[in-house]
Order: sequence, then structure tokens, then C-alpha cells
Amino acid sequence: MPEQQDANELLRFSHLGIQFVMVFGLFVALGFMADERLGTLPLLTVLGVMVGFGLAFYQLYVAVYGVRGGAGRGKGPDTPG
Repeated sequence: MPEQQDANELLRFSHLGIQFVMVFGLFVALGFMADERLGTLPLLTVLGVMVGFGLAFYQLYVAVYGVRGGAGRGKGPDTPG
């Protein structure tokens, strides 16, 4: 049943792109709205881009490798058990 395993892997990771864009977009939008309200236009938008990308990438990394809190913890694809 290799076809079933391939389909399961695809389904397991299919949401990650949408999740990445939503988290990233949320922080960019929040930064932009805060900039408009406070009149500091590029500052908080850039901060939202950096924080949003960092959090979205962290979520992507944890979802793919299953590692939280540092190296050697959790179950990754190469971790026995």
C-alpha cells in the first residue's frame, strides 16, 4: 500500500502552506493597522513582517520535524522510538 502512505503524507502536510500564509499575513496586517493608527507607517509593518515570518517558519519547522524547545527533544524523522 505505498499509494496510501503517499496520500497520507500529502494530507499530513497539505495545510502547512495555508497556515504559513495566514500567520504571516495576520502579523503583517496587524503591523500595518497599528502603523496607520499611530502614524509610524513603515516601522510596525516591518516588525510585523519579521515576527510573522519567524513564527510562521517556527510552526512549519515544528510541524515537519516535530522538534520543540531545542535540539534533541521531541520525535523527528531520524529519532528512534
